[in-house]
Amino acid sequence: MRFTVKRNTGMVGLAMKLDVYVNGEKIDRLANNESKEFEFTGESVEVGVGQGFIRSKTITVKEGETVIAKSSLLGNLFSFFGRSSFYVEIGD
Repeated sequence: MRFTVKRNTGMVGLAMKLDVYVNGEKIDRLANNESKEFEFTGESVEVGVGQGFIRSKTITVKEGETVIAKSSLLGNLFSFFGRSSFYVEIGD
């Protein structure tokens, strides 16, 4: 199965690349506004992103879907308390 991950985090974390996790394993890193296509076996995978010790929740991704990695200003304010400022969603 193939899927794409796009980073659209705006100014949040601009100086650092964003780690991409598939099934709990770090597989790659994305710069700001970068997108990459990945290929894995199986019908679906769990995808999440992170930076440093902060990670998003994961979502289930199926063949051909595009994952958009975004950031939340409110989440960024609370990231000092362990809450992730990043989240992932299925998009176009």
